[in-house]
This record gives sequence, C-alpha cells and structure tokens, in this order.
Amino acid sequence: MATEREVVKAARLRGLTLNKAALLPILRTVKDEDDPAGALALILDGVKEAQNANPGMARIVSEEIVTTVIADLSKVDVDVESERFQLLNAFDQPRLAYDPIRKAFSLAEVARGGSLHAAPEAKVHMLRDRYLLAQQRVQRNPIFTKPLIDQGGEKSFQELTTVDALLGADTTGGDKLILGMITQVEEGEYYLEDLNGSVALNLAGCEMTPGLFTEGCIVLTLGHMGNDGRFQCLRMGFPPPEPRSEALEAIGPSLDLFKSGFTRPQLARMQELEAKDSDAMFVLVSDLNLDKPGVLEKLRTMFEAFEECEPLPLFVLIGDFTSKPIVGDAAQLVNHFKALADLISEFEHLASEGKFVFVPGPKDPGAGNTLPRPPLASVFTSYLKEKVPHARFASNPCRLRYFASEIVVMREDVVKKMSRNVIVPPAAGAERPDMSQDDGPESSEMDVTEHLVKTLVDQAHLCPLPLSVRPVHWAHDHALRLYPAPSMLVLADRSDQFSWRYEDCLAINPGSFPTDFSFVVYRPASDEIEFSRI
Repeated sequence: MATEREVVKAARLRGLTLNKAALLPILRTVKDEDDPAGALALILDGVKEAQNANPGMARIVSEEIVTTVIADLSKVDVDVESERFQLLNAFDQPRLAYDPIRKAFSLAEVARGGSLHAAPEAKVHMLRDRYLLAQQRVQRNPIFTKPLIDQGGEKSFQELTTVDALLGADTTGGDKLILGMITQVEEGEYYLEDLNGSVALNLAGCEMTPGLFTEGCIVLTLGHMGNDGRFQCLRMGFPPPEPRSEALEAIGPSLDLFKSGFTRPQLARMQELEAKDSDAMFVLVSDLNLDKPGVLEKLRTMFEAFEECEPLPLFVLIGDFTSKPIVGDAAQLVNHFKALADLISEFEHLASEGKFVFVPGPKDPGAGNTLPRPPLASVFTSYLKEKVPHARFASNPCRLRYFASEIVVMREDVVKKMSRNVIVPPAAGAERPDMSQDDGPESSEMDVTEHLVKTLVDQAHLCPLPLSVRPVHWAHDHALRLYPAPSMLVLADRSDQFSWRYEDCLAINPGSFPTDFSFVVYRPASDEIEFSRI
C-alpha cells in the first residue's frame, strides 16, 4: 500500500504538485490494487498527460483532475465500446497550430457564438497556420532533412530556400527549391509567396507532377532566377504526403484532436475493438433531394433492406435536401423533413435505435455560401428530432469518429471547382503515384478525380482555392484541414462515384442519389466499400 509520502514523492519526480484533497482519491484507488506502484504510476502519468494537453490548466493538481483521470483509466471495454461513435462539428473543432520556434504543436479552442466574421488578423493567421503545417511536414521528410553527420561528397538531401534569399541573385546562382503558396498579385501574373516575401513565376516549360495546381495551393518549386526578374520554374510539385500514423506521432499523445477524452492507449484498444466489429456498416447517401419524385420511395426500399440488420448501420444522409434553393418559403423544407420523419417512423427499430447524421449541402438554408456551413436550423428539423431520437445534424464539413478511425464528410462540387481553376492542365502521361482503385480495372491514365484526391491529401486541405472562388470563414479554416490525414474522406460531389486509396487514406464519392439512386456501404472493420444502387 502506497503512503502519502510515496505519492507526493512520485508526483514530484514527474514535476507535479498535488494539493491535499487530490491525495485522497489516489490513496483510495491504489490500496485496492494488486500492484499499487504500477497503479500509482498510471494515475500520475495520466495527470501529467492531461496537464500537457491543456496548457491553461492550473499547475497545482486538484482533486477534480485526479478523479477525472482515474475515471478514464477505469473504463472497461464495455465503456469504450459504448462510445464508439462521436460527431465533431466544424465550429466545435479545436485549432491545431505549429510553433516553428518551439518546434511543437498546440491546440486552441475557438470562441463560439457571436458573428462568424472574424477580425482582419484572422486571415493572416489562417494563411500562416496553413503554411507552417505544410512546412514542418516537409522539413521532417527524410528527403529534405540534413544529416546530423556530414558524410562528405554529393549532397544527399534537398535543401529548401526562402524567397528573400533570391533577392540580388543572378541567373548563374544555380537552381533553388522553394516552398510557397501560389498567388495572383496581378491579373494573369502568378507569384510564389512564403513567410518572407514573394516572387513572380515563369511557368513556361515547367514540368508538373500529378495534381490540380490552383491559386492557393502550397507547392515545392525547383528553378532559378531568370533575366526578366522572374523565377523560372523547372519543376513543380506538392509537399509529400505524411501517413496518419506518422503525423499523430509528430503531434504527440498529449493533444486530443477530436475532443474525445480518450488517451492514446485507450484509442489503441479501440482499434482492436473496431477490427472485431465485423458487422458494423455505414450507409452514405448524397444529394438526398426530398422534393424529387421517387426519392422517398427508394429510401423506403433501402430502409426495408437494412431494418433487420443487427447492429443497425449508421446512416449518413447528405444534402442538398432540395433540388432548388429554398427562397422565402421555409415551410417547404419543413414539410419535406416531416415526410422523411414519417417514413423512418414506419420502421420501428430504425426510428428508435437507428443513428442518422444529416450533413447540409451548398443549396440548403444556412449562413451564406461560405465554408464551413453550420447545421440545419432547428426550425426545419424539430419534428424529425422528436420522431428519430438518435438523429444528429452536422456542419459541412464534419468529422465522425468510429472507435479510433476518423471520417471526414464534405458536400461540395469540388471536382468542378478545382478543374475550372487550374493554372495549368493536369500532367498528361505522368507517373502514377501510390494510389489504387477499389473497384474495376485500373486505367493507364490518371482520372481527374485521382488528381483531385492527391491534391487534397497533399495539401492537407479540403478546398485549397483562393477565397474569391470559394469563401471560407477565416477563424474556422482549420475545420477544412486534413492534417493528420483522415482514415476515410467522403467527398460528396455531383460527379460520378469514385473510390481511391492514397497513402493510408480512403477517398470516396457516394454519387448523386436522385440521378440513379446509387449510394455507398462502408464496412470499417475490413475498410471496404460497396457501390450500391436501388
């Protein structure tokens, strides 16, 4: 049995100071354990981890903190399994930032309520954060990391240069590699901009890697200064992607990106439980136009097929929920959701136990056509909430946690927007990156959707377009970021269905339901998808 003095000593060795009240729950807990020393170490390590995850937490550990840590450690598999599913809306997501001086990540809560229009400095922070997250990823990549011991001979790494280092450079200065964002300072004149300055680009003859290069993308550019004072681009590509596991390791175990309250060991246990949950399914339906003839009848057919499943699948129903924007008459959408609620109520098991997530589309009522979009207002959904108690209304985009997997869902016609705004056409006949298709034979040429998936994952952003093309709430741009890369990325788009695996990220488009009544079934245990049609 641990004594009060032993607890205090062990806490001090970890840099912790416990107040008197905090000692009592620790002593009560460890006295009943077979291994008191091991239990004490687990509790104090958990307290230290909680402090690291919350820099604003009081340095003197209180009884409340200790009690919370003990409760988390006491969770058994049944508790963990009961919290398998979590929805995180865009406006609740903490902001991940990187400090290049401390070389450390931090999480900051974003204030809720009030106006969505942030102060001017928020735009600066948005662009700076986006650049720094890409920069730290590149600098940790072995290709760009200088060896600790110089072996002599030919240089074995790629050295990055900043834009300001080009000032005064002549055409004989050799090729330089720069990480920067593509901007358009003047009409038709593209620039490369980093935190130190900007330089005009000459893209004539530039070799492009696969991807959709648009204004707003962060790129690695190899070239030299030309006689015309512009940077002559020889080769341009995206920052190399980073697997989710490596990104999480770099961020560290102390930051709770999903606000789940789980520790890394608990999340590791969740991965084991997820692999055993072989019957779990997600049903993804996009463009659920409730005003179109035949949509509700096809939904009825789908619900009949899944009503007997055990466990029930999780239904992710994605807008637009009407084929045309609702102007003035809100009663139309209210009635459409009432009809949907009555349809679900016909299936007693689905209505009482089924889980439904509703994600709005660009044409659905909301606070302007700016990303991220808030959930549908309760005036449209109150009746459905009464009929279907487990219905959840999400933002666009939103994030779902299933055990330890992260799923990002966005409804946006991003294929068309990105394709229309490329500064050069996608590379023809380019070497295919490490991507695979989940269905059908692979073509020798890259599809535009393949270019899109590579672009979004490499950019670690859902919509790397200029704000003039796709407006974004400056203070909530972090909700569009894909760092770390999610386990699955749902890009609900009006284009044809697709499925691509890039690195360890599965990207899919469920297709447009009213077009051919197609949808997708996802089985997380096996990480497999099924393209389905009614």
